[in-house]
Amino acid sequence: MTLTVMAVKEKRYRFPALSSFSIALIGALLNTAAPGNYVRAKVISQSGLNLPEAVRNTLYSSLYEMEELWQSTPFVVAFLVIMGVGIRMAERVTRQTRERIVLMIVCSFCMIFIAIFPVVLAYRDPNLADRNQLYAYFCMIMALLLTGGYIGIRVQPFFHLGQWQVVLSIAMLCVICAGRFSIFHAPDRVQMMQMKRLEDYTSGDISMYYTKVERVIDKLRNGDGLSITRKDIPETAPDTTMAFTLMDNNGEKVYDFMSSYYGYQSLPLR
Repeated sequence: MTLTVMAVKEKRYRFPALSSFSIALIGALLNTAAPGNYVRAKVISQSGLNLPEAVRNTLYSSLYEMEELWQSTPFVVAFLVIMGVGIRMAERVTRQTRERIVLMIVCSFCMIFIAIFPVVLAYRDPNLADRNQLYAYFCMIMALLLTGGYIGIRVQPFFHLGQWQVVLSIAMLCVICAGRFSIFHAPDRVQMMQMKRLEDYTSGDISMYYTKVERVIDKLRNGDGLSITRKDIPETAPDTTMAFTLMDNNGEKVYDFMSSYYGYQSLPLR
């Protein structure tokens, strides 16, 4: 954000602008080196930290979350608007400004990696928690919108003066109409999911599932984990609830975590 303000307002970079990115980078490195990451990774898996796996999970998570953004109609509309602004302002943009925009884009994409890498390194899982996902989304939106503006600047020569407004308006209208249809006609994501969640609560399915899971955890906590059988593990969870699984495969993350956390070398399920 600071890089953007400095580039637009003062036409140059100063130390405070570049220092914000440097501080974020140093903070991410310190977060990566924090002892808690090693402890958490050791609990989740006996092999501990795995840097190649963390890099791979970071790339996977980044691409997955970006794909989710592109499925959001408001973001697509914002991207087109920023691209239109780039087309409109292209004639006023100098070569130095274009170079600064490229630098901002590179730094923004680096911030995505910085935001995700320490988390997936410690948890050894590409799935982000909500608190991490929010910051990652912010970095992705900044990077992609800057990219949209830069694309607009670059494609401006292909638009004849007086015609680009019509072309852009038609494109935005198509996206808005398509997005409106997808939002109000996607029952699995919006309306029906809310009704299903309410049905699970009122029918008692969630309460019964929670009770079964609680019994299993109580046995593990009380040192009676070896008596757990497959019948004790709930087979299915309500559609609106995250499932509890305990696999009998030593390679499964959940199995390793539960075994280590409760002090068992193995938890064979009969």
